Amino acid sequence: MPVSVYDAFAEHAFEGNPAAVVVSDEALDESLMQRIAGEMNLSETAFLRPLPGEGRYALRWFTPTAEVDLCGHATLAAGALVLDRMAGSLDRVTFETRSGPLRVLRVGRERYAMEFPRLAVTPLEVPLAAVRELEEALGGRPVGFHASVNLIADYPGEAELRALVCDPGRLGRALEALGFWGLSVTAPPAPGADYDFVSRFFAPRKGIPEDPVTGAAHCALAPLWAGRLGKRKLLGYQASRRGGFVGCELLEEDRVRLEGACVRVLAGALTL
Repeated sequence: MPVSVYDAFAEHAFEGNPAAVVVSDEALDESLMQRIAGEMNLSETAFLRPLPGEGRYALRWFTPTAEVDLCGHATLAAGALVLDRMAGSLDRVTFETRSGPLRVLRVGRERYAMEFPRLAVTPLEVPLAAVRELEEALGGRPVGFHASVNLIADYPGEAELRALVCDPGRLGRALEALGFWGLSVTAPPAPGADYDFVSRFFAPRKGIPEDPVTGAAHCALAPLWAGRLGKRKLLGYQASRRGGFVGCELLEEDRVRLEGACVRVLAGALTL
């Protein structure tokens, strides 16, 4: 089976978030997909299968330990593979997923845009004991919280956010107690930055101590910061060790457009 690795939300190799994309003409057994994702040992491995009709594919995403309902960077990688290597005459592709149909469009050389569902975000009161647990797990005290598919914690500034050091085991237990599997931390940018907000993402309960760049998290961060800043188009920076930029735009009908570059760094085959 063909497999490629792309660095998503990256202008150059070895930046952004690496994702593997496995292509199969037939539906694979779920347990096999999970074992392949464990072997690839990246934050996400995407499994791509052609469907009847032009530009239509089935798409599923697995971390090394679990399947997930939505993944941005591996969708960007899958879109890049299809539009550049498999169906180069097309400008857009539709993926059928557990989160419904998702479209990826070509918007430039090695640059793509995705149309994803906009996630609801609501303020959340977190018990003081839980706030202390999160502070101990990350090494910094949040100043506010919102609930979405995952927990969102606000920090006062970019410096405080960048200084966080995650204890995966302790954070996983704290998130489990609150009923979440992942945590976005976010803050306003440092003075003079050319982006609108900064974030990081942790998902130890899914086998990801820290995700380099998380497209799906921006489905919640984009509307949150759009409301705060009064603008529909924003640029987010995810301040992981690898780092990456995510262009965000609020669309009609509760959709969000996420844009980024994608670079192919490996191509080969699985021999099973």
